[in-house]
Amino acid sequence: MRKPYMRAQVQEDKIAQKRSHQLILESLGMIVSMHSATSSKLAVVAGIVVMAIADGLSDSISLRTAEEAEVEKGGGKLSDSLIAPQQ
Repeated sequence: MRKPYMRAQVQEDKIAQKRSHQLILESLGMIVSMHSATSSKLAVVAGIVVMAIADGLSDSISLRTAEEAEVEKGGGKLSDSLIAPQQ
């Protein structure tokens, strides 16, 4: 029988694997569509770079929002480096 913490780790691994598959499919779809639309390697590379930046920003915003929600519930403390000075 698996221990509860092991089940949680397995669940996290499944989520990470699903996310990596999703990113691969998104990238392939974007590459094929950009190449079909423009036939330009520069456009394909630029699209990949923009998608990578946008994905990183969306992940950081979602983590920040989750952290702030946790603080509002009283369950944790947002690090001082992230808090803007209150005036």
